[in-house]
Amino acid sequence: MDYRPLGRSGIKVSKFGLGTMVLGAWGNSDVDACSRIINKALDAGINLLDTADVYGEGQNERIVGLAIANRRDEIVLCTKFHHAVEALAMIADKASLSLTHMSLAWATEHPALSAALIGPRTESQLDDLLQASDLLLTPDILDMIDAVVPPGTTINPADLGWNPPGLTTNARRRRHS
Repeated sequence: MDYRPLGRSGIKVSKFGLGTMVLGAWGNSDVDACSRIINKALDAGINLLDTADVYGEGQNERIVGLAIANRRDEIVLCTKFHHAVEALAMIADKASLSLTHMSLAWATEHPALSAALIGPRTESQLDDLLQASDLLLTPDILDMIDAVVPPGTTINPADLGWNPPGLTTNARRRRHS
């Protein structure tokens, strides 16, 4: 298997990644067969796996997590969070904020984060994103965001056992109270 750089991250990924959407309720519901497929792909040198919380209503991520439990350090795992995004969009709407502005304000509120990366494609997008630079979220909004995915919650079963240092105490979760 050939490996290629993942952007400028220094991480090398296989030229094929394994999309796992059909492993589970949306395709092959045989958990053992799905595990064999994942492990056969890993044995063939694939180190990039893609999943999402909406695939099979979460069954897919559980299948992937079980299959890679003893091989997690070999894998670059990509996932998306559809359900969380819908809930966060409703919070942003209630707060009369765009989702991007709320997301940037939330990220920069976290004391373990030095900088939030923005990636505008146009000058107008840059102008829009920069409007969030002085935005501070109220404790009520931060609490609503925390209710969607409580701090320290492991969304991806493959990450069980890893405790991000920035979430070890409540005092370190927010710059302001």
